[in-house]
Amino acid sequence: VAFDASVTLGSVRIPLEEIWQSIFGAGAGTHQQIIMNIRLPRTIVAALVGVLAIKLVKWLIRSDNFIVFSIYTFCVSLFTFGWWLFAR
Repeated sequence: VAFDASVTLGSVRIPLEEIWQSIFGAGAGTHQQIIMNIRLPRTIVAALVGVLAIKLVKWLIRSDNFIVFSIYTFCVSLFTFGWWLFAR
């Protein structure tokens, strides 16, 4: 869901069908350029930042307690989503 929203939404709305066509090589034109040069790299970087942040938080708290880890993971996810939302 987050991937779809990240790649679909923007100043130019692009339908999901065109996104998948562009990713798998069947698309052409302006929408493909927007997807491949702006939105897809931004989405991949946001996902990597989120994963690294979760790993960092888990390392920092050094806890195997699932509830504590879940709370921190939720907070990091909110931070990552906020960063993605406002970094546009």
